[in-house]
Amino acid sequence: MNRLKEKIYNKETINYLIFGVLTTLVNLVSYKICTLIGLDYRTATVIAWVLAVTFAYFTNKIYVFNSNSFDFKIIRSEFPAFVLSRVLSGIFDLSFMIAAVEIFSVDDFLAKLLVNFFVVILNYIASKYFVFKKEKRKEKSPVFLLSFLIPVLILIIIYIFRGIYPFGDNCYLTSDMYHQYAPFYMEMYNKIMNMSSFYYSWHTGMGVNFIGLYAYYLSSPVNWLLFLSPEGNIVETMSILIIVKTGLSGLTVAYYLSQRFNTKHIAIVAFSLFYALSSYFSAFSWNIMWLDCLLLLPLILLGLERLVKNGDYKLYTITLGLSILSNYYISIMICFFCIFYFLMLIVADNQTKNLRYYIDRFRRFAIFSLLAGGFAAILLFPEYYAIQASASSSFNFPKTFTSYFSIFDMLSRGLMIVEPAVLSGRYPNIYSTVAVFLMLPFYWMNPKADFKEKTGKTILLVILLVGFNMNVFNFIWHGLHFPNSLPARQSFIFIFMVLTMSFEGFLGLKQLSKGQIFSVFTGAIVFFLMIEQFIAGDDYHFGIVYLNMTYLTFYLLLIVYYRKESFRPKLMVFLLLLVVMSESGINTAATGLGVASRTVYVSDNQAISEVLDTISVQDTGFYRVEKEIRRTNNDSAWHHYKGFSTFSTL
Repeated sequence: MNRLKEKIYNKETINYLIFGVLTTLVNLVSYKICTLIGLDYRTATVIAWVLAVTFAYFTNKIYVFNSNSFDFKIIRSEFPAFVLSRVLSGIFDLSFMIAAVEIFSVDDFLAKLLVNFFVVILNYIASKYFVFKKEKRKEKSPVFLLSFLIPVLILIIIYIFRGIYPFGDNCYLTSDMYHQYAPFYMEMYNKIMNMSSFYYSWHTGMGVNFIGLYAYYLSSPVNWLLFLSPEGNIVETMSILIIVKTGLSGLTVAYYLSQRFNTKHIAIVAFSLFYALSSYFSAFSWNIMWLDCLLLLPLILLGLERLVKNGDYKLYTITLGLSILSNYYISIMICFFCIFYFLMLIVADNQTKNLRYYIDRFRRFAIFSLLAGGFAAILLFPEYYAIQASASSSFNFPKTFTSYFSIFDMLSRGLMIVEPAVLSGRYPNIYSTVAVFLMLPFYWMNPKADFKEKTGKTILLVILLVGFNMNVFNFIWHGLHFPNSLPARQSFIFIFMVLTMSFEGFLGLKQLSKGQIFSVFTGAIVFFLMIEQFIAGDDYHFGIVYLNMTYLTFYLLLIVYYRKESFRPKLMVFLLLLVVMSESGINTAATGLGVASRTVYVSDNQAISEVLDTISVQDTGFYRVEKEIRRTNNDSAWHHYKGFSTFSTL
């Protein structure tokens, strides 16, 4: 107890509190002065932050952490770290203020007081352990943090430029997210807040089995956080969930790569970003209920690897069960792939194998896969009966084999800024980065990569490609149905496999000769030129093809620099992040995140609410209401009235 008191109450912490209070006063006084002279709260927050950081640097350095040396080398080390830590806390400060003022309607000065409490604590931790550290501590890898933050920051920047609320008057609503998901989320919100039954809803069509609707659209456990959202900001809450799930997708890929290859190489951040902001995201991120499965896939496959290697079933069972519970439809594709992946792992496993080995592994795989399904049975059985009562229960297995496109056309979908296939066509969305045109061949050339695993994973890629192209296999992959638009919905599995193989190719870079590297680069350039020559359409015009060639050249230059013995790690990291962030950011901005007018979407909320209140006073019986001019066929769910119209898969 005494030791704990000494750690908490000592000269350093007391001085920090004193100067923390003074820094807070500088921040608050500066903020208040800025608002009094007419500046808006965003500008005032930034100016107050700059002044407070300047004050804090000198007081923390001299009076708190006793870093009295003003030697240039020390300042060169301390100052950037100090500024970076304050930038991060500044982002937190500004984000908190925007959320509090714009979304939750908290008084701006009260919000400023509250956020400064957290900022002081965060800044102390950063200053003590990362900026003014007195001894060399074991460095902690930033890989996981960056893998989450970078896709999040890229999306926030795109939101700002798109003018998505609170940065403008737009909202991220497109296609079914506009017509179905937002109204259904509002209906779920009302059920949570009113503590009403989830079995049935009178606010969709003339009445609907809400459990079936919930299982198909709303069953992600994260959605129960809706109760934290104000009713008027359901759309913004959905947008925030998309951003967070995208960041978590990057994080789970980073965790997979670090565990699978026993490394925390900074390149993991790049490959995580490529997965999180692939063309699958650009095409389908508005399918918010699918994103849970995307972020769980790396953990499911890591768990399956552990199951085969040492019999550890926990991660596989929990994550697969959570995936099925979150969205059973996309999980069908994951389950199909798990069968193929399991067989590949069995064949590639270098353990001594006998009959007992095979029986044990197949038994465990079967038992724990069924257990994962049983975890979600509470929703699977009601959903099965709901589907049987809908048009989705029809079953027409194709009687002939046909292909949709050539392999050449399909592989060309791996280029950046190719318009995603969403509402038309059958093309898969398989772009992640142009770097795979180098790294995937490097994987096949990597002498350290296990031959059996290399062969097995290549066969898996072929199986996935055939599934994109052949009607029968396309039908099977999509749960014994042809998709109504939104083609090749299992493309994210292909992307994940390509990226993990490419990462292993990256790890073997230094084992390759210059001739091998330049021959692969030349082959990729030739492939791009052939695309320009032989594939017609705006997606492959001169500018797009040569932009892809430019980024491919950037990656070649990074590889050449990385292979030099004299390369500077910090410069390498900076250049790598610059290239990968610009590639993913440009592609996402150019091909995804369509917006709608927020004002138009919510403009009649108040008027409809007043009309419904008037009707409820005049008529207390059972009746139906319908809008003469509907925005969507699910307006009754959005406005919470008993209507007639509906639009859903069920």
